[in-house]
Amino acid sequence: MRGITVVSAVMAMLPLACVPTPEPPVPDDLATIDPGARIVVEKSLEVVRQNPHAAEAWLRLGQVYLAHKMSTEAAASLAHLAEVAPTAEVHTLHAIALDQLGDSAARRIAINNAIAFGGNRTIPLWRAALWALETGEVDRAATMAEKAKAHPEAGYTEPMVLAGVRLAQDRPDEAALLIEPIVQQRPQDGYAHWILGRALLAAGNDAEARRHLRRAGDALPDYYDPWEDKAEHARADFTVRLGQVAAQARARQFAHARQTLQSLEAMYGERRELDLAAATLAFMEGDHDRSTRILTRLIKSWPKWFPPHAQKAQQLLKRAQSLGGRRLIADARNAAETATAISPGKMEGWVLLSRIARLQGDVDTEISSLQQAVELAPERFDLSLQYAESLALGGQPTRAIDVLGEHEDIFGTSLATSLLRVQSLVAAGRGDEARVIFEACERQSPNNPQVLRMKQLLKKAGL
Repeated sequence: MRGITVVSAVMAMLPLACVPTPEPPVPDDLATIDPGARIVVEKSLEVVRQNPHAAEAWLRLGQVYLAHKMSTEAAASLAHLAEVAPTAEVHTLHAIALDQLGDSAARRIAINNAIAFGGNRTIPLWRAALWALETGEVDRAATMAEKAKAHPEAGYTEPMVLAGVRLAQDRPDEAALLIEPIVQQRPQDGYAHWILGRALLAAGNDAEARRHLRRAGDALPDYYDPWEDKAEHARADFTVRLGQVAAQARARQFAHARQTLQSLEAMYGERRELDLAAATLAFMEGDHDRSTRILTRLIKSWPKWFPPHAQKAQQLLKRAQSLGGRRLIADARNAAETATAISPGKMEGWVLLSRIARLQGDVDTEISSLQQAVELAPERFDLSLQYAESLALGGQPTRAIDVLGEHEDIFGTSLATSLLRVQSLVAAGRGDEARVIFEACERQSPNNPQVLRMKQLLKKAGL
């Protein structure tokens, strides 16, 4: 294997002039594809044409095509590069392009080539394992995943893949042993919770399985592949460019954000997403009147589109919090209610409505809105805690205690949940239980401001 790796490295450094160089592949619909994507495609094509024997130019072209799901052109570009300057990265990207095309036979050849050139990289091995699972080749999947997991440079991806293979082999206990450390190290990794939940369910531990499956939500696998990530960074379509405006605005680089937005307007023409971004940017810069005019125009043109209604509610809420005024908060409420009526399946609308209702002192709406949000996003730690807190503050301490129990079953106990439980128990007239839990909190974090504040509250309550 070491000999192959050295040879491949030498080949990658050789000029490509000794090999017939084809014309770079060009999409038939290049003139009509996303304008932002077209710019980087044309630039990459020009670089290849000017440097037809440069491996890096061909690699960049393949990455650009791959990032924009132009799979036929990506496969052709990377196939040429794999022939003249083979590396593990090139073969792996070629396999990914073939996977996008649904050519499993050619994909297998490409990933086997990647493994041969892999050297000390585990990426081709665990990808081969995942694709073998897709085609029902469980033994091959196990072999590849075991090799990847045994590698000294293995991270969290390799044992996660092997855990999935063990599930396919009906070996749930081994799957659980593999995935439990990852769940502990990466508690926000929903897919790790999903694997553990499936393993526990297969092992007959239904209660614990449900806890992890609820926490998983609808999470997708989060495997780490720096080669694919590098290719993904070549994306330059509308969605990515619009994201740049948002990122610049969050960094308070307003002048740059305006310039980027203007370039997008010139490139794409009128789009409602650009108007929405302009409204957001104007609000962040303090031009509330302009933001309101844009949102009003959007709502008139697109009355059933959720984002401008939610944005209007968000902006009115912020103004009401800073300026006060019943009219502002009432208008915010109307906008939020419209947003939730348009898209009742969007958790963000219900969270927004709950915040507005709290400001209005409408406890029932605050609680019911948070309940909706928790049902839509049960994996969100913060939402279920907010729900329990709203119940406690809203005069329903017994319900709050029940919700806290469910929360702790899923997410575990924390200082925040323990103090909220203390508060709820006091409100429910169960002072002795509250005192026991508080004393444990005080021993754990005697100088924590929240603990000191709760101590004062208990003192006032005669506890």
